[in-house]
Amino acid sequence: MHHPSCNLLFLFLFLFTGCGGYASLSDSFRQSFTQGQIQKAEKDVDEALGVGSSQQLPKKSSKNTPLLLLERGTILQAKGDYELSARDFQVADQQLEILDLTHDTPGAIAKYLYSDDAKVYKAPAYEKLLLSTLNMLNYLVLGDLQNAKVEARRFTISRNYYKSIGESEDHLLAFGSYLAGFTFEKAGDADEAMRHYADAYASGGISGLQQTVQRLHSRTRAKDARIASFLNGSVDKNPSKNGELLVVIQEGLVPYKRAVREAIGAAVAIATKPGPGARLTPAEAQRANALAAQSTMKWINYPQLTRVAYQPKPADLFVDNQKYAHSKALEIEERVIAYNDEQQGAVVTSAITRMISRAIAAQAAQATTQAIAKSSSKTSDSASALGFLVGLIVEGGMSAADTPDTRSWVTLPARMRFARISLPEGEHLIQLKRGSRYEEVTVSLKSNGFAVVNFSALR
Repeated sequence: MHHPSCNLLFLFLFLFTGCGGYASLSDSFRQSFTQGQIQKAEKDVDEALGVGSSQQLPKKSSKNTPLLLLERGTILQAKGDYELSARDFQVADQQLEILDLTHDTPGAIAKYLYSDDAKVYKAPAYEKLLLSTLNMLNYLVLGDLQNAKVEARRFTISRNYYKSIGESEDHLLAFGSYLAGFTFEKAGDADEAMRHYADAYASGGISGLQQTVQRLHSRTRAKDARIASFLNGSVDKNPSKNGELLVVIQEGLVPYKRAVREAIGAAVAIATKPGPGARLTPAEAQRANALAAQSTMKWINYPQLTRVAYQPKPADLFVDNQKYAHSKALEIEERVIAYNDEQQGAVVTSAITRMISRAIAAQAAQATTQAIAKSSSKTSDSASALGFLVGLIVEGGMSAADTPDTRSWVTLPARMRFARISLPEGEHLIQLKRGSRYEEVTVSLKSNGFAVVNFSALR
């Protein structure tokens, strides 16, 4: 039974349980980025990193530093600061690799009692693969084929690793492999380029891939058995001297996580559904419901995915005032939603396990306090009331520390599109228009040269 004298404490704990976390930390720069306020988003993420400007890296790394560097790298890429973006992505990648090898025993203990947010951040497979894809794009825009090749190899290593552990992410691999093929093609390594294009085909393919492969084969005779059906054996005796323009368009933002409070009964239903990851057994579910019935804390906190309300208008691509079509490269939003659905049962199970731990700790504290009070000549009613208050404080304090793990890469685009266009030597005006807003850049193409343009400010 709820003790009347605890009403104020109970209300305080209810209002403040589950506040904070990465959702609060990232809210300012996520919203600024959504609204196209790139400089404000940059300033906000610098503040979150504890630095004065994007020229600086944090002197000390916290559990959120690698993720915040990913966010800043994405914002800097949208701003056009490709060198700084590449640096942030590199540093984040190195730190994430270290964290992947970290056992984090203190974090595991804190996770058991307090919050999933207590552990170091370990990026899901799709984020690690997109990190390499976006950084490859940075180097291609800069015309730095040497570092683009390094990033392409990192992408391939990550792809092979995740395939080996059953996390293939095939639908996110095709465009990364296509960019790797483009990189090696422009670097003059036709055989390596063809292997990456074949990887793109094996991962589901991408628009225009067959024509790309045919052109490369006709010039160089490079081939791969996986795409032999693409090759017609013809030889291009008069290859075009045009340059090639690759335009990448990023739009929207992926869904983000926010903390929600769920009644224990509904949470148990989620955690007992069949699915991947840890699930409550019938005995654990029964125990959770029984403890909840005895406890004043009858809810759990867990992260829930939220779609970004703003949806961008379709974009029109113009080159020298002529409109060009662009094709789908990546559907990232779909993967984020699917991954969250795969993890939800295990996440809710973890939250229920913490609730059980808190309830047990509260019962132990209550029993111990009552025993001490009785030994100190307190009346039975006084000892019971004191024990209840101590139990409530223990359980409520642990509940207040239960910050759901709302960490994820929130500035990732919801989707990416691309166009590959053959153009004559000279200067060309590239424009992307979304309604009344537009971005533009001028590129200079050499004969048989290339240029890569990224549009990601108008999300």
